[in-house]
Amino acid sequence: MDILFSLFFLFVYLRVLYGISRVLRKYIQVKRYVKNFNKTTGVCIDDHRVVGLSKRGAESQPSIVYTVENQQYEILSKVIYGGIAGFMMKGRKFKVLYNPKNPQDAVLKNELATYLLVCFLFVLFTAISFLLFYYDIL
Repeated sequence: MDILFSLFFLFVYLRVLYGISRVLRKYIQVKRYVKNFNKTTGVCIDDHRVVGLSKRGAESQPSIVYTVENQQYEILSKVIYGGIAGFMMKGRKFKVLYNPKNPQDAVLKNELATYLLVCFLFVLFTAISFLLFYYDIL
């Protein structure tokens, strides 16, 4: 039984490491891509753009407007908010990174941090799981 458990835990651990590597790879790609982008502030003007339904209710994709040299541009959040959170975004400010050569090419800075948060949570989950099962706490 201990061998089966060890193999299962090894599988889970390797899967988590694979997930972390994919998230970190994506984070590094995006970070390199926006390296020379300028910063500005955008404001959510539409939080009711419903993109789907789930068990939690409607899922919305906020629309953020930002200004560069007196020209307004719009970007859709890549993070889809579910339930009530998706409808409480209007008026909220977001940090926007945009390409100075093509201001329509933009990324929300808040979304870059999401990649790191996911990595941190994977590592935390793995560490806690290892401690709980290795020391036979459960």
